[in-house]
Amino acid sequence: FNPALEGYERVAEFNLPTWFKNSIIYAVAITVLRVMFDSLAGYALARIKFPGNRLVFFIILGTMMIPGVVLLIPRFIILKQLGMLGTYQGVIFSLAADAFGVFLMKQFFES
Repeated sequence: FNPALEGYERVAEFNLPTWFKNSIIYAVAITVLRVMFDSLAGYALARIKFPGNRLVFFIILGTMMIPGVVLLIPRFIILKQLGMLGTYQGVIFSLAADAFGVFLMKQFFES
């Protein structure tokens, strides 16, 4: 065992506090928005009976079958057109809701 401080010196060269701050901002914002939007959609699908309720739910479930990699290029194009590339808003906006969260909340509100 030969301890060395070279690893700590390399880490100190990078802007680690900024990376940590970015991670916290993204995690908190995306979590809050996902809970809000997914619970609203899940509640509406579970408690409000409207024509096409099941169809909307199955379409949302169908999007879970699409691999995330397939959506990268369309997401990039949309964010570029909106002028949101390389911004906090662009990342947060594109990850604000997901089908699994809607499914999970719908099942919760039905129980």
